[in-house]
Amino acid sequence: MWITGASTGIGRELALQLATSGVQIAAASRSAAGLAGLHANIHPFPLDVTDAEGVYQPAPLGQEQRMS
Repeated sequence: MWITGASTGIGRELALQLATSGVQIAAASRSAAGLAGLHANIHPFPLDVTDAEGVYQPAPLGQEQRMS
């Protein structure tokens, strides 16, 4: 599941609840450091959804292997 705004507030709590239930989470946040080490099922992706060009950049190589 992909969650944006996952480093704070409702997004963070949702990511934690789902990850604890066994769901693999792609967690997008401007503050990827805030997601590091949060849970083994949470995979942080630095992303600023207000940056129109950045949204279309591919995820760093290797991210898809960690999610499978």
